[in-house]
Amino acid sequence: MGLKFKWIGRKSSCLRMPRYVRLGLFTSLLFILLVAFLKSPLNKVQKIMISGCNLLLPEEIERISGVKLGDSWLMLDRAEAVGKLKQLIAMQEVELIKSFPSEIQIKIREYLPVAVYNDEDREFLILANGSLYQLSKPTEQVLPTLTGEWREEELRVLAKQLACAPLERVGKCFISKDAACEEQLQVVTSRKHTLHMRLEEMAAKLELYTNYLNLEPGELYLLETTCFKALERKHGNKG
Repeated sequence: MGLKFKWIGRKSSCLRMPRYVRLGLFTSLLFILLVAFLKSPLNKVQKIMISGCNLLLPEEIERISGVKLGDSWLMLDRAEAVGKLKQLIAMQEVELIKSFPSEIQIKIREYLPVAVYNDEDREFLILANGSLYQLSKPTEQVLPTLTGEWREEELRVLAKQLACAPLERVGKCFISKDAACEEQLQVVTSRKHTLHMRLEEMAAKLELYTNYLNLEPGELYLLETTCFKALERKHGNKG
């Protein structure tokens, strides 16, 4: 009968690496992978998608953001790019999304235009935040047109009022200061109605005006009370 021996004792620990050694190797491996990714084509921005542009051009958004094809995707400073775009007067909101591994999405929302302002040979859009946005070509949008001189503070109040007004139902109109009273506005509509109202009440008064769209041509006073005066018709002399 053969003899059987059984080893009794502790296992050798010479092959077990200390924890700090394993952690160091793992960290080194991660560093090598990171360096490899940074230098690989996968880390290059290969596609830039821009959405939400109406006034601003996509090329303009891309240029101002500083994001370019071929830039490092991982090292792209999102906050810096968003900060640059938020400085544009037409910009209300902007979001930059990085989609792994090489795609950039820029989603913007502009302030809505609420009126057109003609200043000599230049045409501006008045945005909902009260800013003036100069146009390079005439707009095709049907918006109220401002005439005469306006202070910056007045434009801000006007923009806020028009942003809440039922402009689609009112239709094309021309807004100016009332020559008889500077505290009042004069709004001439395409239905040949001349409306009189106060600036700070404009949104509510234009909403009220939609109840009188079918009136014959004339003047409608939308002040403390509502008063309508029909346009006098000229009669030819009878022989």
